[in-house]
Amino acid sequence: MRGMAVFSDLDDQGNVVARNGEEIRYGKDGVNPLTPGEWIATLKASGDASHLWPSSSGSGAQVGHGGGQQWD
Repeated sequence: MRGMAVFSDLDDQGNVVARNGEEIRYGKDGVNPLTPGEWIATLKASGDASHLWPSSSGSGAQVGHGGGQQWD
């Protein structure tokens, strides 16, 4: 939903165009429209959507308590 609110139009070549209301949102260079990749990077950096990038909690392997365990 968040992305659809920003990228609701297409240009003549079929590329998505970021808008804020009727105004085009420009990317880092200030010349070209904001790309989806740049938009995602700003979401991640701002922390506004931190639920989309949860912190790592390890590989999911069982915790071993030292060596010397015997496996049958």
